[in-house]
Amino acid sequence: MLGTVTPAALLVLTASLASADLLADDVLIGTSGDGLVFSDPAEGVLEPGGKAVTFTRTRVPDGSGGFIYVDPFEEIITDFTALSSRGDVTNCFMASKPDVYCDSEGGSGKRVKTQLTGRGAFDMRLRTVSSATHPSVDYFTFGKTSNLTGARITSLSLQLLDVDGNLMGALDPADAVLFNQSATGIGLGARLPDGLFGAGGQEGEIGFFSSGRAPLALTSNVDTLEFGALSNAEYVANFGTAFLDDTMTPDGLFWDDNADPTDEASLVAWNNHANGGWTYGTLDTAANLNARLTELATTLGVDVADLGYVDGGLVPDEIVAAANANGLFAVDAVEDLRNANLNFTMTVGDVDGGEFTVRLVPSFAPIVSSAGSLYEFKLAGYLDAAANVPYYDLGNAAGYQTAISDLMAMSAADRSVALTSTGYSFAPAFSNLGFEMSRDRLKPYSTSRLNQKAAAKA
Repeated sequence: MLGTVTPAALLVLTASLASADLLADDVLIGTSGDGLVFSDPAEGVLEPGGKAVTFTRTRVPDGSGGFIYVDPFEEIITDFTALSSRGDVTNCFMASKPDVYCDSEGGSGKRVKTQLTGRGAFDMRLRTVSSATHPSVDYFTFGKTSNLTGARITSLSLQLLDVDGNLMGALDPADAVLFNQSATGIGLGARLPDGLFGAGGQEGEIGFFSSGRAPLALTSNVDTLEFGALSNAEYVANFGTAFLDDTMTPDGLFWDDNADPTDEASLVAWNNHANGGWTYGTLDTAANLNARLTELATTLGVDVADLGYVDGGLVPDEIVAAANANGLFAVDAVEDLRNANLNFTMTVGDVDGGEFTVRLVPSFAPIVSSAGSLYEFKLAGYLDAAANVPYYDLGNAAGYQTAISDLMAMSAADRSVALTSTGYSFAPAFSNLGFEMSRDRLKPYSTSRLNQKAAAKA
């Protein structure tokens, strides 16, 4: 619902006659290093992929406990410490989507999507403009990063650097951009997107793998946020403690449950190699489960009993075959397992040079970090995954772990020779693992309209 508001609705919460900076509307100067900012006009995200919004409100109370969305108007809030809802945020760094603002409704695609594509750091240079009325201004960041490095990320550092490339923590806060570590009510941290782990997101009221969220451990200070191991029990049991690479995500069975090619398909099962194949997840809440199973069975042309549904249990071969023959089902990667939402607030002061850098620095397992070339890096990433991603384990993970220990005991030169030699036989076999164990059982529909939309976790 759209409406208008009168100037009387404008609210100035904080103001002071002191010089500082604001994020420029055209905030992204450029990027460098091993990564990119993703833009996709088909999703409404235009170049350069990110924008800044300042002192803008579009959501107001409707008088009965809810909200309505109105034409944008100015509301000045400079400190987010006391905020408890992201719907109250008026300043943010977000995806460059027209007519979408900080307080726009959930699911409107506000997250700046970054992709980490290699072993090195990735930098985003951001532009500021001078303001004479506010000593500092908070900006919430709607962020998402994807691991396309080729290896598991064991920790991810998010850093704030000045125009000379130095961490800003040593500067006077009035002259720096620093993390507001007290603005926790609107989010401070990183986690896998809701829907797979924890209710919410596009999956609604359930978490497919777990009812609990899957956060990355956080260590924070004013200029660095360090995101470490995942601790959700179901995630650890299936995928380990590190952040998976794109090549390591399992296949999912997606169902077009509403014949709408413009929205996301529903995840029904995933291919758990170590558990014997296609495995159900949580398909609905307890109250709605029977109706959901009836709908699924009807779509497949079987009885509910034929589904053999048990949360975490194997999908019967007959149901796999029925899905294989049904154009409303398709196989695609469960991509959100290599995505993490990043939530944080930056406090912008009077910034020297009118720019600063947000840097993302991935870290990897020792065998991966020790690689001397890109080829070795990829090989080490394969070995590390075979040793440490539980759903890959067909009984040989311990052997890979021993091989890694042996490699790490060598000199760097000997390790390079041994790793390269191992790659001649190991790498092709590993890269084909997903196809041999997954896609041969339920082939992807390359021509299906569902396959075009069922990257439901992007």
